[in-house]
Amino acid sequence: MHQVNQQELDRVAYTLAKDFLLQSGASKGVTPELIEKYLHLSTPRPDTLAALYEHVLESAQSGNMKAGVIGGSIGGVANLGPVLCDFEPPALPLLLAQEIEGFGFALACDFLNGLGYENFSKPDVHVKEIFGGLGLCAEGAGDYEVFRAVARLARNTGVTPYNADKLFWLVGSGYFYDDPLLGNKGRIGMHKKKFIEVARERLELVS
Repeated sequence: MHQVNQQELDRVAYTLAKDFLLQSGASKGVTPELIEKYLHLSTPRPDTLAALYEHVLESAQSGNMKAGVIGGSIGGVANLGPVLCDFEPPALPLLLAQEIEGFGFALACDFLNGLGYENFSKPDVHVKEIFGGLGLCAEGAGDYEVFRAVARLARNTGVTPYNADKLFWLVGSGYFYDDPLLGNKGRIGMHKKKFIEVARERLELVS
């Protein structure tokens, strides 16, 4: 794959992802408008320190099985408010240090997305597999390498990193989480392998 073709490859990959998602979900009610809704953040940025720290907890519990261990066991992170001084410091650092390991790069990105910043992507397993499978980054690349690849594709496509990341995540997961009436409680089926197969052939023609 030649570097001179990278911009075109990124643009084609983005278009292929959007078209594939639309076609694979058409019978279940997926429309261009629905897809666009997921590609933009509507989260208001927190205007208090308490709200900021609550987002830290929300992001921390999203790693692996931590949602069930932390939020699930107490009925949601919000219920920690009364025992954490309504999310005021210094209670939060104590909780993170004692209960949560690995608040690393991916979760930090998730945290920033939760604050309403669209210049960050969260290197998810679906995005990693698709980007690696299509040669948009090295196969088996780590979080930071995938993060940079998503940022590059977004820049070449003229969208935000959040937009690009979410599009490929929707293709990989097939999960429209805000629309439970769609498919099976928002799930339209996973077609990641099929997309990689189809898109790879098209991208090879471009390169």
